[in-house]
Amino acid sequence: MKKYILLLMSGLLLSNSLSASALSRTDWVKKAESLSEKNKKSLALQPSHAEKNLSGSDLSEADLIGAYLDDNTNFSKANMRGIQLIGAHLKYANFSKANLSEGNSYFAYCFGADFSGADLTNANLSNADLSEANFENANMKNTNLLGSHMNSKTNFREATNMSKEQKDYAQSKGASNVPK
Repeated sequence: MKKYILLLMSGLLLSNSLSASALSRTDWVKKAESLSEKNKKSLALQPSHAEKNLSGSDLSEADLIGAYLDDNTNFSKANMRGIQLIGAHLKYANFSKANLSEGNSYFAYCFGADFSGADLTNANLSNADLSEANFENANMKNTNLLGSHMNSKTNFREATNMSKEQKDYAQSKGASNVPK
């Protein structure tokens, strides 16, 4: 029996009732849109909700698959090792100096997200939208970027431990400041 858990946490509606294994990108977008509507309705019922600040939180091994998170959610310095963010909406999220190692964020919408100084060792960002994301000084050791969308505002200034394959891929997508 599947567990259906809805957790209102710092103004965020989180759900672990979704499974990525059999869903296409189109289905994920539909699921994310439906979560968005649920989120708006749930938050509208609340007299007020907490600030979107999860800075320094321990979210290691958390399952936020398909979660629709408010824009500009702050995860700076959070321990997110092994977190599942598959298909999550993370627009303008702040992951600066966060530990996202071993995390799974494929198909995530990370437009304008700040990963500066974050540890992304062995993280999976494949097929994620990384347009305008900032990876300045991020540890990119073994980070999977294949299939991810980037643009000229995706910044890799002084990113560390980037392999030749990662650099070539980022450059082919038009990312800026890719280390030599």
